Amino acid sequence: MMNTLFINTDAFSALNIADHPNHTAAVSFVSELFSQTVKLYTSQTVVLNVCEKIRRKQGYPKMQQFLNLIANGGFVVLGEDQKVFERAVARLFDNPTSELRLIDAIVIEQMMEWGIKDIFSFRPQLKEYNVIVWPRV
Repeated sequence: MMNTLFINTDAFSALNIADHPNHTAAVSFVSELFSQTVKLYTSQTVVLNVCEKIRRKQGYPKMQQFLNLIANGGFVVLGEDQKVFERAVARLFDNPTSELRLIDAIVIEQMMEWGIKDIFSFRPQLKEYNVIVWPRV
């Protein structure tokens, strides 16, 4: 059982965009979470990225709904400081053949800094960075 969960960009996108290929799996996973007490984390970078995706695909009112959920839904929104950014960039340079995106590298660094082990994401390659990726497939 998890106590904390970081929600990544792709998971938020899947939850909020009905024609996303992982929408059904995301909704199912979140439904299971309601039976647990889990502290939810995300980051400013994730929120910015998801806001733009929602605004482009579904419009400004839907983006406002998402922001209302983040602001009032009990999420801890982590900010990126210079040290996190520098470590994330170094991680990318250390793994030039990796499929790791900068946003994922930032998320991994934040998770390490805050001691968060579990992530809600549909990017299985994140398992390489000693995190537990949910939903498990």
